[in-house]
Amino acid sequence: MKELIHPIELTVRYNLSEKHSFYVNVPLGWKSWRDDYASVDPVIRGYYTHKMRLYGLGIGYDYSIVSYKNLDLFAGGGLEYQRFYFRYQEVQEGEPYPFLRDRFNDYSLYPKVGLRYSS
Repeated sequence: MKELIHPIELTVRYNLSEKHSFYVNVPLGWKSWRDDYASVDPVIRGYYTHKMRLYGLGIGYDYSIVSYKNLDLFAGGGLEYQRFYFRYQEVQEGEPYPFLRDRFNDYSLYPKVGLRYSS
């Protein structure tokens, strides 16, 4: 399900020194769509509704290995929690069926290496 939502991440970074920094991020994502029956059964009139939501919280640390002007080569890691919510409902001939839903938590511990440009 993660591939269907591309979250927006809000990040706040605190620089302890030129080399060390901590950050907190909040991923947010949502998506809703509707599928018609026409591709499945052209005789029955109906559709499916889908709603997906994602939110979470992450924390992490970065260490600048090499700094050159406004470009940093950094390494670090982080821990992130995400909560997914998926709701699915079928509506046939204008009559809605009870909806189905699925919720689950995702925990990630990950390393990071990259380049950062700051102006």
